[in-house]
Amino acid sequence: MLATSPTDLKLESSLACEIWDLVAEAHPCDDNDQFLVDIDFNYADVSDSFTVIGNGNNYGTFAYDDLYITLGPFDGNSQTMEFVVFDQMDDGCNAETVLEAPNCGGSSNCEIWDLVVDPLECNDDGTYDIVINFEYANPGNDFFDVIDADGNNIGFYALNDLPVTHENFVPSGNDYDFVKVCINDNPDCCASAEFMALDCTDPCQISNVVVDPSACDGMLFWVTINFDFENTSDQFSVQGNGTDYGDFFYDDLPITIGPLIGDGTTIYEFVVTDLDDPECSDFAVIDPIDCNSNDCEIWDLVAEAHDCDDNDQFLVDLDFNFANTSDSFEVHGNGNNYGTFAYDDLYITLGPFDGDGQTMEFVVF
Repeated sequence: MLATSPTDLKLESSLACEIWDLVAEAHPCDDNDQFLVDIDFNYADVSDSFTVIGNGNNYGTFAYDDLYITLGPFDGNSQTMEFVVFDQMDDGCNAETVLEAPNCGGSSNCEIWDLVVDPLECNDDGTYDIVINFEYANPGNDFFDVIDADGNNIGFYALNDLPVTHENFVPSGNDYDFVKVCINDNPDCCASAEFMALDCTDPCQISNVVVDPSACDGMLFWVTINFDFENTSDQFSVQGNGTDYGDFFYDDLPITIGPLIGDGTTIYEFVVTDLDDPECSDFAVIDPIDCNSNDCEIWDLVAEAHDCDDNDQFLVDLDFNFANTSDSFEVHGNGNNYGTFAYDDLYITLGPFDGDGQTMEFVVF
């Protein structure tokens, strides 16, 4: 064993407490497949006693005058053993070492079996909790580690607390997730399990598809498509009536598709589907558009009031869409004929009107 006089190894002393050259030496295995460990070290400017801990255990407090000390017995199961020595009056005065314990054979080898991992419900942050349980024998330690598929230590628990709930497990994004448990400081005593992963991602959603057809241009028309979406990829496709209208970026919404034939009989369907998730889809249909009709049409009439002027009066702008009309139209309202105007002059401005808060009616024909 080591000499206990610091003058054997130190060239100069210090007023600060010091512990160094900590050595742990294993005895041979006994008939019970166990062994003892001798602990010795050098020290200077210490109190009268020190404590030894390791592998989650407190091995006791001892007098410096009793060095060297013998600890044990321990199971000879090839585990890595940690010994930390610190002064009773100054826990910053410490030293540590590790010992690869001998394998004494027999029935004392560490074992883990029947590892079961049960996932619970998803959390709001996209993680989920898992319940871990397993059987074990001869651990040589009171604690175990939880390790993920990337080899990261993500948990530290007491064996006596089994089964334990590990919170906020981060899913891999695969169909199955992986967990390994190892007795603390014993990488040779482990078990692993693969289990069905929970999908905690928010689902892709496409909804409220709106298709707005344009006025006919001859026998042709176009449609403007818009819709709501959440948790999608960058692009979507539009299909319908056996036609693939192409792929588009969500950032470009609303989009315009056409020209389409307004034959008066075809019911057009538009199916919007996320490019990465074919289950994320919605659709809309429009009634047949008859571009062969010669019927006069006026629609989408809009009246917009100007601000009041200094005479407490205001003007009104009128605009609307039209098809198959003559060259002019009349505007009536509130018992008045506001005049005849050319379609080519749209939009038109009427007034001034008294700003007296009355409801105003405008009829175009």
